[in-house]
Amino acid sequence: MNLLQQIVFVSSVATLFCFGELSLLRAILSFSFATVITAAAAPSIARTGLRLSPRFAKQLARDGLRYTGSEIVEVANNRLDQVLMLPVIGAIQAGYYAVAVTLSSLLVGVGQSFAAGSFKQFMQDPFGTAEIRRTLSTATLVSLLGAAMLTCIAPFAIPLVFSSAYREATPVSLVSLIGAFTVVPSSVGAALMLARDRARALMLCQSTGLACGIGTLYVLGPPFGATGAAAASTLGYIAAAIAIFWSLRVPVRCWIPSPATFRSGISVFVYGR
Repeated sequence: MNLLQQIVFVSSVATLFCFGELSLLRAILSFSFATVITAAAAPSIARTGLRLSPRFAKQLARDGLRYTGSEIVEVANNRLDQVLMLPVIGAIQAGYYAVAVTLSSLLVGVGQSFAAGSFKQFMQDPFGTAEIRRTLSTATLVSLLGAAMLTCIAPFAIPLVFSSAYREATPVSLVSLIGAFTVVPSSVGAALMLARDRARALMLCQSTGLACGIGTLYVLGPPFGATGAAAASTLGYIAAAIAIFWSLRVPVRCWIPSPATFRSGISVFVYGR
């Protein structure tokens, strides 16, 4: 479900491009269309339906409000820099950055999907060391595979999808992918923190990344343009990941892929399970 929005958006933009109808307004409308489609499909995918009992609706609202802060900060981590980008680095550089982020954001969807799949087992045993270690190391391996694949296809995919005018966005996307690599492990770490009922601590960790990313944007953006903005975003993702890892007090070795998790990592990356 987390990947549906990106799939619909990229498919819409690619279709418009193929027919020579792509414009800024239509790209924005494609994004809105993808968001509406995802929201409409969510009840069917999650198998919740549209009708909720009053008791379940009350419980859902209470739990949802508890996690609202961390979700708002997570959205800000992914989108706020793009809102602030234009006056900092100018329209052309902001365009290069937007293209780079479109590519690297595919890992954000992978991270959210992996975290959603891990959350149930974390809730059942939030302190089960062996299972947590396997899940975290698998998340790191999936992130490595995803970042490596996107790094390989970026030089060809960006000019093909967005035209040769955006070829300069390729090195920007490579810088952005360095930070995106941390998204899958940190998303799984965030799910573990929620399973341990540490929503406030998670919000503080994500706020650390947000403050680092936005702060360095104003330092690196003006002199280095889109590349500096991508570096600022990368630093923000890394700061948030470090804060989450530190808060969990999970040994560093638990995040390192091992031969035992290689098969499960390939399975998750290829088949999604």
